[in-house]
Amino acid sequence: MGEIEEIKNKLEDHEKRIAKLENRPRKKISVEQHSGLNGGINLLIKNDFLDSPKKFSDIFSELKREGYHYGKGAVAKALSVYFVNKMKILTRYKENDQWYYAVRK
Repeated sequence: MGEIEEIKNKLEDHEKRIAKLENRPRKKISVEQHSGLNGGINLLIKNDFLDSPKKFSDIFSELKREGYHYGKGAVAKALSVYFVNKMKILTRYKENDQWYYAVRK
């Protein structure tokens, strides 16, 4: 009976730990600073612009509208390297020779 009680106690402990992890709030993206190109992309994320998939050209235009004037190569690199691969905030896919970006769910 000792082994059965020990197993039950371990299972209860695991269930409590899992419940605690499930109730933990999800990590929010910190987008308070809006300087530079990464700050401009953070601003678009904060303003929910990238909640639905957007073409690269739409993101580039929106950055210009917000006053972030950078070249297409710099924007593409920031999106794909920093926000997709490194920080894993955005996801991207290619459709009809167009890159689409959106916030990961």
